[in-house]
Amino acid sequence: MLENKPEISVVIPTYNRAYLIGRAIQSVLQQTFQDIEVLLVDDCSNDNTKEIVAGIGDNRIKYIRHEKNRGVAAARNTGIASATGKYVAFLDSDDEWLPEKLEKQIKVFTDATAAVGIVYTRMVILEGNNKKYIPPVYAKSREGNLLRDLLVDPILVKPPATMIRKECFARVGMFDENFFAGEDWDLWIRLAKHYEFKYINDLLVICHVLADRVTNSNQNFTYGRIRELILEKHGEDIKKDRHVLSSYYVKMGHDFCTEQQFNKGRQYFIQAARAFPFNIESPIIAYLATLLGQTGYNYIVAQYRKFREWLFAKRQK
Repeated sequence: MLENKPEISVVIPTYNRAYLIGRAIQSVLQQTFQDIEVLLVDDCSNDNTKEIVAGIGDNRIKYIRHEKNRGVAAARNTGIASATGKYVAFLDSDDEWLPEKLEKQIKVFTDATAAVGIVYTRMVILEGNNKKYIPPVYAKSREGNLLRDLLVDPILVKPPATMIRKECFARVGMFDENFFAGEDWDLWIRLAKHYEFKYINDLLVICHVLADRVTNSNQNFTYGRIRELILEKHGEDIKKDRHVLSSYYVKMGHDFCTEQQFNKGRQYFIQAARAFPFNIESPIIAYLATLLGQTGYNYIVAQYRKFREWLFAKRQK
């Protein structure tokens, strides 16, 4: 007798989130699409996560525990390896889905060709009273061949908004466990080399940024360092296009300046100007802004972002 396999495997990595994990799981169980399994990967929590999960009492939930803490990339990989569904969707334990998320993604996959490997949705990141929407309103490209865009910036896609054909992992590999953060960006680049992306312009994911979020507490976690890791791994592709390379250096310089490493940031602004002097992102202006100190630099960056959003809104009219 053949075993009935679910259409979608939902992977939820967690670490010491007993007080929140119920909300995440319920947002999955309350989906309008119900042909699922839930793979809860406990990355060696020392709280009562296991008891909370067991208390939910749904046989579609499979609890998997790591015997030592291995990080979010390894936890997601454990879930992928255990998945039996045709598609894999990711949800972080402190986030939640709106009810129609999976149903809308499955519909897109049903109508898509095999060239489409990933379907993602709009999401909102809540941090205190601040809201940030992903992808941002000014993002030029949101679907199709996104390699060029993703080589510059990961801001288009976040794991809780994605659904991926499981067969894709056999071709491009899983999350790179050598990354302490940014492992999702690395995977998107590898996926984009072989598959097209599809985008659903509906807000279907709510991401909550907490003070004790793992990446927030990791002293090695800096956006500048993540960009260095991506450049080490994907530099050959980034350097094929001098405009892409210049934009990459601008963003790397900005990340280091935001982290108060101005000397390092200035070096990348100079490299950006050398790679493509006419870059619309103005590496020379960014360099000059660093001379104003942290407060002045942050002000210039904030004004530039407002201008970019205003320009986008004007073009939409």
